[in-house]
Amino acid sequence: FLANSSITGLLLTLAITVLPYALGVLLFSLIFGARQRTWHSNKKSLEFRMRTPLGALYKKEFKRYAASSVYVVNSILGPLMCVALTVLIVIRVSLGAEFNSIFTDPSFVGIMPIIMVVLYSFMPALTITSACSISMEGKTIYSLRSNPIREKDVFLSKILVNLTLSAPVTVIGGLVAGISLGLAPAEAAAMAIIPGLVAVVTAVLGLYINLVFPKLDWDNEAMVVKQSAATMLAMFSGMLVCGIPALVFFALGSALSFGIRAVLCAALLALIIVGLWSLLMSDGKKRYNELY
Repeated sequence: FLANSSITGLLLTLAITVLPYALGVLLFSLIFGARQRTWHSNKKSLEFRMRTPLGALYKKEFKRYAASSVYVVNSILGPLMCVALTVLIVIRVSLGAEFNSIFTDPSFVGIMPIIMVVLYSFMPALTITSACSISMEGKTIYSLRSNPIREKDVFLSKILVNLTLSAPVTVIGGLVAGISLGLAPAEAAAMAIIPGLVAVVTAVLGLYINLVFPKLDWDNEAMVVKQSAATMLAMFSGMLVCGIPALVFFALGSALSFGIRAVLCAALLALIIVGLWSLLMSDGKKRYNELY
């Protein structure tokens, strides 16, 4: 067109440059660029999934936990230590000889299961997210209380998030370690069950402590997670709870077999859980409804 100044050249130039662009825009708008809400369907039925209040609260609580780096970092030490200890035991046992000779020493065989139970019971005490879960609601606690949700569901959601982090890794880790060390079935089961019960005790106790010592007027999450009175008290209380298995096993001595002592310890922890839950649903419920 520039050389000949002809209409034919102009039309050919436009066809080469403009038509592909126009065709691309048309296709993009009709097919590729159509947004999801612009699609039409003849389907008449509606599909939706109904969640229970507890399920919805649990999902909300876990998202709240995962969204806070301070929350995660402050509570992840226990599970990491538990995994590291279990992996170390499995690897060293597989290496054999020198490491195994420690556990086959006659002076150590009798107390090894007790030490392992106490050691794995210590891990949940490092992961008590429930101790600051009420305080983490902050100024939105009134909105939570104003909804037609049972206090029981609120409490359970916070306890279950705590147990999601502490119980599975503790129970599985204790069981794997017990089997790897070649312990008797009762001893390996005790390494899983008793630390699991300790995890429940610390989770329920931590929530009640937070209801007694709430801190809702915070400006920084670290003030609640690391510096609040509830977190400190829950941590020290968790250490005391860890001492229950040691007290039961060593206080009864060799008068009773390991299996009987394990059953008594589990029964004692179960009674403590029932007592704490009753306290939570009575005094804890009252304190929760007084929060503002």
